[in-house]
Amino acid sequence: MNTLSGGFQSIQKCVALLRSGDVLGIPTETVYGLAANAFDEKAVAKIFAVKDRPTFDPLIVHIPTGWGSLRKLDELGITDSSLLSSEAKAITEKFMKAFWPGPFTMVLPRGSRIPDLVTSGLSTVGVRMPRHTITQDLLRTLQLPLAAPSANRFGRISPTTSSAVVSELGGRVQYVLEGGPCEVGLESTIVHVAPDATLTLLRPGAISREELAQASAREVALPEKTTSGKSSAELAPGMLASHYAPAKSLTLGSIEELRLMLADQPEIRWGALLLDPAAEARIAEVVRSRLTVERLSEEGDWSESARRLFSALRRLDDDGAVDRIFAEDPRTTTLPERTGGMASAILDRLTRAAAPRH
Repeated sequence: MNTLSGGFQSIQKCVALLRSGDVLGIPTETVYGLAANAFDEKAVAKIFAVKDRPTFDPLIVHIPTGWGSLRKLDELGITDSSLLSSEAKAITEKFMKAFWPGPFTMVLPRGSRIPDLVTSGLSTVGVRMPRHTITQDLLRTLQLPLAAPSANRFGRISPTTSSAVVSELGGRVQYVLEGGPCEVGLESTIVHVAPDATLTLLRPGAISREELAQASAREVALPEKTTSGKSSAELAPGMLASHYAPAKSLTLGSIEELRLMLADQPEIRWGALLLDPAAEARIAEVVRSRLTVERLSEEGDWSESARRLFSALRRLDDDGAVDRIFAEDPRTTTLPERTGGMASAILDRLTRAAAPRH
């Protein structure tokens, strides 16, 4: 795999590749994506093949600045806002103005030009306007929407650097566009705007549920389980019970639980993801040489912890001196803001990373 700089010549090369039906790695402010022309079903099929991704998991469509209105998206065949009530349309436009470009995805009625494969056959499509300057240069030059899930093998740790894309996909993709480390480090917030203006938070991220409620002046619900056991979260990608997972077993818990495991299981070499700067001192007497620590933030800052989460998890997963991974549960820390915002997003990713795998 070759890494391309974000200069003019590289953008032109990427545009040519995408227009010819190829796929490539691109940076965004959330995580690196694996991109293809969203209007080209054969190109989109390559995304699923490269990632070993099941076709029941829908993709998000990324658009350039300048396309941030329902009228424009309808004209292009990306959405069909005729299926939305006037209130739902008004809320959608408010969200566009408040959160685009940025780490925010809306699930809306699907337009006629979006292939079934992009939406996994659903009547809705997820749309996002990323704010990464290099990817926006690419999108504005290309003038096509890009389907772009995270640039990793399905279910694995999302990449937040170009080197992580190379590690994940290797020779499966020819090029990755270099954009530096991702600013946010976790995937976008996803909200479903229903035709009757009901709002559902499908995936937490940098844009919090509280911010969504404030911008829309409406309650934002959480997904509900149906009688079949399935969730409305299946309208969006990355919502399976097990996701974002390292190859090694991951345990989510409190520092007290880690203390007990270190004392009771001396044969296991643990790697620990710690959120609270004070946590390490609480286990110092039982650590010795059997614990490899990744401190996500020296100041206990949630945004910094989110930005470093996936890269730290990847380092522990690749460390030959680590047998199993422990992650500090955000709900058990003494840090402020344990609900909403980044704390909620971190908990979501760690819960899925620790879930049993099938």
